[in-house]
Amino acid sequence: MDLVYEVIRLYQSARQVRPAHHKVTRGRSRSISSDLEDLFALFLVNKIQCDHIYVDQPISILEQRQPRCPDITIARDNQLTAFCDLKTDMGWDRKGLGPLCRRHYQWLHEARGKTARLNEKKGAAKTGKSYEVSKRATYSVVILHEHNVKADLLRNDISAVRKQLGPDLDVFILTRGGHPNAYNIGARELRKTIHLRHDDLRALVNRLNG
Repeated sequence: MDLVYEVIRLYQSARQVRPAHHKVTRGRSRSISSDLEDLFALFLVNKIQCDHIYVDQPISILEQRQPRCPDITIARDNQLTAFCDLKTDMGWDRKGLGPLCRRHYQWLHEARGKTARLNEKKGAAKTGKSYEVSKRATYSVVILHEHNVKADLLRNDISAVRKQLGPDLDVFILTRGGHPNAYNIGARELRKTIHLRHDDLRALVNRLNG
């Protein structure tokens, strides 16, 4: 799968009315968040060791009031081993990465070693399942591209998060170059301007395999 090309197609499809009609057009694009979560899970499934990947799955932890819904949850050997928060960019959050990452870090440490319950859905069926949250579980914030925020500000945020929170939570940026939602250019031409950050992607896959 060419992840970058498929992301471009998601953005371009989100501009269109479905089903199409020549008298109807959209002003603002639909959000691609849910489709991006599905796409990223499909991208990961053959690259990491896992028994299952849950997408936007509500997870209830004993002794916690509210369920949590990580964008990506990795299950392996009857344990939940890793969680991901997937962002297209960080332009939406003017407070920076710190508050977001600290919330994930706190939840992760409260959940480790405890029983997690969820309802696994397959078609019309729903089955209750229980897992242990691994005592070594990690949380990763995965950012699709670095546009819509100053590059030096984002780098400083990532450095601060790594210094404050250590290895249990990390941040990865998947692409560099052009913006996958650029206008007035075809998908294949736009793809040539965007490049995977292979070091970040390799480090993320190794982390999810840990």
